[in-house]
Amino acid sequence: MSQTLALFPVPRGGFNKRLKQAAQLYPGGYAERFIWGGKSWLLCASANVLVYPKFFAQGKTSPQGIAVCQLQGRKFIYAWDKVGVLVCFLGDKEKVSALVTLLLQRKHFRPQLWLDDASQAALLDVTAEIPNEDKHPWPTLSDREQQKLKMYSVKRLSSKPWLGLVSIISLLVFIGYGLNTWAPWHSEPEWQDPGVAFEARLATTGANIIPLLRLDYNQQLMLQQLLGWQLERVEYSPQSVRYRLRRETGSIQSLRDYARKHALAVQLNEGYAQLTRAIQLPSAISAPSDVQWHTVTELTDWLDFQLTLWLPSSRLKLGKLQRVANWQQQQITIELHDYHLPDLLTLAGILDGLPLQLTQGAFQVQSHLISGQITMQAIGALG
Repeated sequence: MSQTLALFPVPRGGFNKRLKQAAQLYPGGYAERFIWGGKSWLLCASANVLVYPKFFAQGKTSPQGIAVCQLQGRKFIYAWDKVGVLVCFLGDKEKVSALVTLLLQRKHFRPQLWLDDASQAALLDVTAEIPNEDKHPWPTLSDREQQKLKMYSVKRLSSKPWLGLVSIISLLVFIGYGLNTWAPWHSEPEWQDPGVAFEARLATTGANIIPLLRLDYNQQLMLQQLLGWQLERVEYSPQSVRYRLRRETGSIQSLRDYARKHALAVQLNEGYAQLTRAIQLPSAISAPSDVQWHTVTELTDWLDFQLTLWLPSSRLKLGKLQRVANWQQQQITIELHDYHLPDLLTLAGILDGLPLQLTQGAFQVQSHLISGQITMQAIGALG
């Protein structure tokens, strides 16, 4: 997924919902539906581009494949296997090259490769080990074939002039039913929809980890300049961030001055100091109705892929999946081992915009290398 292109799986009966999401993401954009691996997909874009996945699906070209071409001044990559779509992405050359490298490392994955002329030169190094018999030139399409691959306006696809009549009829039926069933003198307890209550909690729970990761990065940078004190441990919670420092040659007065300057509370104990900063995190999901929701499984699969790509020695651990009405939540833990401080910003970039709520986190710091874990709640919605 990128800023100019998105791919949605379309569950049975869910086409209209996906169109609505496409219209929110690309109000003046385009979309087209295609079938792959027995599943329906909706490809959306900000510009009217050719739906090349539809071409490869129609031709049943190969059970495994990677296709890369120049599109809208960037690189478009589409990869698949027998099960379904692996990657559909529009981005710069470096990221597409990294994706190809990662795909070729998959077990039992020997793809056929389609590259246009520009991509052959750009990806020469990463595709050198693919046998020549598995490499193919980019398909030349006739005008008729190109016409079949064109997208349609999202507004046109989602336009349903008959919905107004249906809404009026539904409203009249609802009013008639209400007049026959509602009695103001009844005093039965009001039923609370658990799904509505859960959604309300999402909007009000302050647990967005992104500001905390950026705050911690800057705080650790400054603590490295505090003479005579060695940072050993960092702890996260939605209400505070704590730093444990070991005293070497530093003075307590300089520590107190530093803490006062940066709004940190100080606690001293036998050669160690704990600095605590109270925080008030914003909600990670302040407007649930505006979020493009996926299931938790889709969310964690995407997150696992991104962590493997950008923080390869990290590990994603999944807890028990729970359901509340049409919502899902799952505890997830990201483990990091021997990472440098700037990698916190990389992690923030991966997590930014995802429906994740911080539970807790703890890192050990040794020789400026960070090891530890962050635990969060991943939130999803059923289609």
